[in-house]
Amino acid sequence: MRDIPDNYSLENFKYDYQLRAPLDERQITSSSDREKLHGWVIDLFPNLKCSVQTRILGCYYLDEFLLKKPEINPQVHQLAAVICLGIALKFEENITLAPKNISELFNNRYSEENVTTVELYILNALNWRLAQITPSDVIRSLIFATCEKGDLTKIIEKAELFALVGILSNKTAKYREEFLAIACISLALKTLGFLLFLEEWWISVSKALDISRQDIEIIEKTIINLVS
Repeated sequence: MRDIPDNYSLENFKYDYQLRAPLDERQITSSSDREKLHGWVIDLFPNLKCSVQTRILGCYYLDEFLLKKPEINPQVHQLAAVICLGIALKFEENITLAPKNISELFNNRYSEENVTTVELYILNALNWRLAQITPSDVIRSLIFATCEKGDLTKIIEKAELFALVGILSNKTAKYREEFLAIACISLALKTLGFLLFLEEWWISVSKALDISRQDIEIIEKTIINLVS
């Protein structure tokens, strides 16, 4: 997660994230097993004390791995999912999910050496590019650019939860990070009751970024249907 300067503006955001059509440009595997796998690893660690942004980053690692290595044995997918979360934990929060712990999680079906081998396989598939732009980065950048400085934690946390829901579903994970993030911020402001500010926010955002509110609302409605 990169640092955001205090004077960060919509112009800075526009420069950093060049929004362009189409909305659904992010590539993911189309398999229905993708949703099951993402849901499984989330359910596996319900009490894991890590941030939502770390979970989202782990999902991004897993998506890239599945896309680049479709030939991998499906029986190893669950192991890969846990390792991807472990890599995200280490990168974002300096928390280590050791090979021994992962091996024990699978009742020692995979040895510590197996775990290490698959981890290296995943890192190579990622080209060791661990710093990736996710909806969390975009959410934080856009909120800092458009909201008065203060305690923005509730808005960020709510938007990131919506983003996680969006990432878990094939219907919305296909959308690019910028558009998914905008939809999630809009939903967060709406559900937190900032309705008047939401209208002002949309005027400035749509004008500065030249985006259609109607297009973003399609994403919003899909996410709402997923959580309903």
